[in-house]
Amino acid sequence: PYLTISGNTLDLKWIEGSPDDSLTLYAEAWGRRSGLNWEEATFYIDHAQLIYVNCWADDNVTSHHYVFDPDEVRIFLSLTRDGDSYVQANKVGTYTVKVNWDTVWNNAAGTKVTYIDRKFNPGTRTSSNLGQSWGNVSYPSVVDSYSTGPTTDGNHTVWSSGGQIWYKRGSSPDIRITNSDFNAVNPSIRADGSNNSYVAWTDSRNGNNEIYFQKIPVNFARVVGGAQGSSVKGGRIIVALSSTLETPTLVSPNDAATVTTLRPTFKWKHAKGNTTEYNLDLAKNDTFTISKQTFNKTANTGSPDETDSSLFYYNYSIHEFDPGLDKDTYYWKVTALTTNEAATSEVRSFTVAPELTLTGVTNYPNPFNPNRETTSIRYRLGTDADSVTIRIYDLTGALVRELDGTAQGESSSIWSKYNDVPWDGKNGKGDKVVNGIYPFEVVVKLGDTSVSARGKIAVLK
Repeated sequence: PYLTISGNTLDLKWIEGSPDDSLTLYAEAWGRRSGLNWEEATFYIDHAQLIYVNCWADDNVTSHHYVFDPDEVRIFLSLTRDGDSYVQANKVGTYTVKVNWDTVWNNAAGTKVTYIDRKFNPGTRTSSNLGQSWGNVSYPSVVDSYSTGPTTDGNHTVWSSGGQIWYKRGSSPDIRITNSDFNAVNPSIRADGSNNSYVAWTDSRNGNNEIYFQKIPVNFARVVGGAQGSSVKGGRIIVALSSTLETPTLVSPNDAATVTTLRPTFKWKHAKGNTTEYNLDLAKNDTFTISKQTFNKTANTGSPDETDSSLFYYNYSIHEFDPGLDKDTYYWKVTALTTNEAATSEVRSFTVAPELTLTGVTNYPNPFNPNRETTSIRYRLGTDADSVTIRIYDLTGALVRELDGTAQGESSSIWSKYNDVPWDGKNGKGDKVVNGIYPFEVVVKLGDTSVSARGKIAVLK
């Protein structure tokens, strides 16, 4: 845990999960040539992190070493041929590492960037009344590194020894404030303006990793040496970090799938345990920073598996009256949330590429009076078409009128779902038709593909 304090507000931060430091990546620009030379290489970073830059060159070589961020802004320059530096890379995207040198034949120079693909899942919980009550847990994006502690604030000090948390104020005795069977570690302490102190630590006394919190009042008896002082009761759980919450499993769309609707249905399954709700995140990049949308689903809406009573299936469909997706590539993930835990699924991608469809064929008003109004023939296209032709017939099958329709496919906006083509009730000669029923057909073409649908218009003068 990591504690901060400002006035009456305490912020408790922590990291869940174990980092994988095994994936060490590098990009290196180097060359061995005569004359003035440039070499470059690229590398991709998907979250803010530190990178390690190493510069080298052979003897008698004048060299320049560079690193540029995704916006081509230089974040590192060195004229030293032998040197190592840590540089903060804050932007997501493709970076470029370069070297140039003026050398004689067969001498070389290079710039090498090394970075470890670490991903930590940070959580935060805030108290606005110095720990008397705490707000909900929030989980921001992954980070590359994190802070712990502090273990000293003013004359207050806290540490772990023998699996217990110990506290000392000034020259007071060392005071044990836990009794947790040797399972308390990683303490953090903050003090307020009245010299009360607040301690958080990791504790596994219940078999799970949990964060405990305790206030140590200014008149704590074992510090002030008086029987009238306050006591400490060993802390209370603020965050449960148990590993029992499983990550949801995505079902559909499959990874890299093509989705033929602007309002797809997302499906996942999960051994929900104490899960209260799910967050479905959508975005146009895999770090969820471009066009991000979040949808919520309560955990009690799942359908149980037929053979495993702990497993539930969930789905979420973008509503007909909500904006749809653009014709683009999207990424999605599902996070399960309890009151104090979160577990996030893998990330999958899909591409929205609607097919040619024709739905929602109707007309309004119906019946209509050509002496007073027109009627609109309405239809909905899944994607833009090459042409739309509307043919209106009488009951004998004779063609009354042929109209050119609009060929605009549905877009993400709820206001651009339909095409409306007016008919004034006149035949091809410009005469108004008599009362009756007039069947009509909408024919849509896109390349070699053709779809059609029919309706009926009632004329009543």
